[in-house]
Amino acid sequence: YTKVGLGIQAVAQDRQTALLMGIRPNRIYAITFGISAALAGLAGVLLAPLFSIYPSVGWRPFLLAFIVVMIVSPQSRNDVVLDADDVHHPVPVHDRRSVSQPPGPQGGRRGMSGESIRAGIDRTLGQLSGDVRSAKGMFMLALLLIAAVSPLLVSRHWVGIIIQIAIYALVVLSWNFIAGYFGLFTFAHAALFGVGGYGTAIVAAEYGVPPMLAPLLGGLAAGLLALPVIVPVLRLADDYVAMVTLAYAEILHRAAIILDGITGGPTGYTGIGSMFGGGQLVFFYFVLAVVAGLALLQYGLLVSRFGLIARAIRESEDAAQMLGNNTIRFKTIGFVIGSSIAGIAGGLQAYYIGIVSPPMMALTQMIDFLAMAVVGGLGVMTGPVAGTVIVHGSTEALRQIGDIRLLLWGILLIAVILYFPKGFMGDDRFWDRIEALLDRFRGGSS
Repeated sequence: YTKVGLGIQAVAQDRQTALLMGIRPNRIYAITFGISAALAGLAGVLLAPLFSIYPSVGWRPFLLAFIVVMIVSPQSRNDVVLDADDVHHPVPVHDRRSVSQPPGPQGGRRGMSGESIRAGIDRTLGQLSGDVRSAKGMFMLALLLIAAVSPLLVSRHWVGIIIQIAIYALVVLSWNFIAGYFGLFTFAHAALFGVGGYGTAIVAAEYGVPPMLAPLLGGLAAGLLALPVIVPVLRLADDYVAMVTLAYAEILHRAAIILDGITGGPTGYTGIGSMFGGGQLVFFYFVLAVVAGLALLQYGLLVSRFGLIARAIRESEDAAQMLGNNTIRFKTIGFVIGSSIAGIAGGLQAYYIGIVSPPMMALTQMIDFLAMAVVGGLGVMTGPVAGTVIVHGSTEALRQIGDIRLLLWGILLIAVILYFPKGFMGDDRFWDRIEALLDRFRGGSS
């Protein structure tokens, strides 16, 4: 409860209000980070005489600290109040953007008549035609066109890398659907990605399910296994979602290792077979089509009433409930949809590499997906694709220089975050300048 401590609490609760009170958030961030780094270094000094030191020695203490913070942080934040004098009473803080009532009956269900479906498709296509003409839309269209003609321009090795980028982009798209639009920060996505891979491999190898159908069943398995964790946890505060999904991801990861009679154990599950007779080119365009189709499906949901309610829940769940929306039901549906899409991506991954193994479900894989999402931009439809291209594409491009590429990759990641704090596709000022240049070009050409 020193002056610095109160400043840290104020900035943690509401940065803008703290700034108006004369507190300098950047200075507070620097002080907090410095104190935290010093304490972590001291812990390392005390640990060194007792245990072997290796590069990943900090992972387990980090996870333990994260779980502890997630357990105590909701109560801690409720004790924080922004007041010019001192702490008086808890003040809930929400983002100040307005939450409007979505069209249609409050919380009611709409009938899925043919007319309503056609209206939804028309609305989606109308919105899409406008977005494609924007700077972000043209950038994404250019990426899609480059990917489509890439087999004519690059080697088979790079065609394989583009397939991997497309599969990872689908995973990150589905995670962004949950975290970026519903505000549910989940760590179980890589594990559910692996569940989809195992489900696809098992139904294909053991039951002879056709390759075109097997990934859908893998997605169904991922969606079903998402229910046991999300249904109970959504009745708690959103802060617990990250902690519980992290624990659930570790359970699924360990299960994949232990249940060797089903999953193949640590060595993984093989004997999946191939799709389209092993032809890389046909599989390449199939993956692009699946990713594009599921991305359009997600886009259609986000520009519909469902998407409006998702954003309302993200901004203020209390306000969304006051408007008559069943927020638990909508968050459950959103989580299951995102998990199912991750499972389908896992099925494509199983056919791509020919094996499903526990590392697909590991926390390190989840960290990679988070990096792609953050670099691209959270809550931005185009962000996951751009982030995956930047992160995975740069990693593969630097592979020839050896392990030093990881150092350069880390520097690149820091640079992108520093210059694009909201992600590459989320920086509106940058894209507004690009839009202005496009408008100038359009005006000059006309």
